[in-house]
Amino acid sequence: MTQQVINTGAVANDGTGESLRNAFDAVNNNFANIWTAGPVDSQVVISNNRISTNVRNLALVLAGNGIGTITVDSTVVPGIDSVYDLGTANSRFNSVYSRYFYGNGAFLTGISNGSGSATSVTFAATPPLAANIGDIWIQSDTGIQYLYFNDNTSNQWAEMEAYQSFSSGGTGNGNVDLTNVSSDIIPSTNNSYSLGSSGYQWKDLWVSNSTIYLNSLPITADGANLKVNGNTVLTTSSPLSFSNLSVTGNVSANAVYTNNYFYANGAPFPQGSNSLPGTTISLKDNKISTTVTNQNLILAGNGIGTVQTNSSIMPDGSSTRNIGSATLKYDSIYASYLYGNVTASANITGGNITSAGIISATGNIISNNFLSSGAGIPSLTSNSSLLLSSADGVRVLGNGAFRLPNFTTAQIANLIAANGDMVYNTTTNKIQAYANSAWGNITLT
Repeated sequence: MTQQVINTGAVANDGTGESLRNAFDAVNNNFANIWTAGPVDSQVVISNNRISTNVRNLALVLAGNGIGTITVDSTVVPGIDSVYDLGTANSRFNSVYSRYFYGNGAFLTGISNGSGSATSVTFAATPPLAANIGDIWIQSDTGIQYLYFNDNTSNQWAEMEAYQSFSSGGTGNGNVDLTNVSSDIIPSTNNSYSLGSSGYQWKDLWVSNSTIYLNSLPITADGANLKVNGNTVLTTSSPLSFSNLSVTGNVSANAVYTNNYFYANGAPFPQGSNSLPGTTISLKDNKISTTVTNQNLILAGNGIGTVQTNSSIMPDGSSTRNIGSATLKYDSIYASYLYGNVTASANITGGNITSAGIISATGNIISNNFLSSGAGIPSLTSNSSLLLSSADGVRVLGNGAFRLPNFTTAQIANLIAANGDMVYNTTTNKIQAYANSAWGNITLT
């Protein structure tokens, strides 16, 4: 957009200037350039040395093209002191770069040192030559901060302690850069401030093997062990062991062991109704039972699996409990020995049948051996004939005699006898045998 100049000739009407057509073409081009790049027909007003807008409260926008910047070749000064701002609360500069910052008419902070002058902060390798009481010097190569003060003897620089108090924005809610902390972080008020919140939580907390205090209770790490108040509560070298564990949520583990109780709702667990969730089974001490009166406790294997025990099964009282019932009987009972009273509505079959009481069956009793473990004289009793059957004869062994049934002559006469029966006649003191349909004496020589 180069300005076009009209050639009007050396003097008037000398015929050396441009034609009217060419002259007005140049005029039109110049006006077109003004309309394109200038403030004509816009909201920008240029008057004397002032650039403003012609619409009340409309912002004046200074903008470079693309990533171009706005460059000034002189100091930028507000028209009225302490009235205008750089940026607003909602439209802020990302960064402000300056060699020095002044506030309230003083260098950096404007904090009064009590002598009428302001505190200055100097960032340099060496201390400033002219310093006032209260000035701060930050050594540029070490970052150490020094305070210029008077110890009632002389003015001097003293290294500031590591304890620091930070605040921002006047309310303490601003952000503080803690990416390089070289001192303790201590709150200004005891038991008032938190690290993070329920909505804004820290991701990880990294500490050395020193101590974390919770309500004055020390938590320490010792190798593979985590200790609370000196007691190991967690170890990575063996299964976890706790002296006391209280949980308000869920506990997930491959296996949990305890020498005493699990507690739920303040009571030993499992105990009471539905102590195993979804069941009526109660586990307490060494007893497994049901919580419903007169309800059966069912022990069942899966599918064809059986119920096995690695110890003896004992009733809680003698002669008061049964195995099976009159209506629910076992199909078979397999045992090396049977003790006590044995009653069956069918056959009883066993290798050795030992009883201190009565063995009773409505069918046959078949055994390799019949043994009596009770005191006194055992007996075999039948409501009908008692049949002893053997493929190799019936033998009576022992240290005592074989005794025949004792009857009087009158009793023998009333017996329904069969050939081969033998009795002892207490009237005649004779052994008698029934043969050929008659009783006869057996003569002893």
